[in-house]
Amino acid sequence: MEQPNRFQQGGQAMPETKKEIISPTESSEDVLDLYKRTDNTLEEIKARGHPLISK
Repeated sequence: MEQPNRFQQGGQAMPETKKEIISPTESSEDVLDLYKRTDNTLEEIKARGHPLISK
């Protein structure tokens, strides 16, 4: 019998985790902020003359 408030993952019973609910607006703003910061970091690396490794 499965126990309530648990789910199976990798063959082990894991306690149920609380999921933080984020509104689409907050999530979208967070993603945009992360993108801008990443883009700025990449531009700084390029400006210093360091090559970017890409596949």
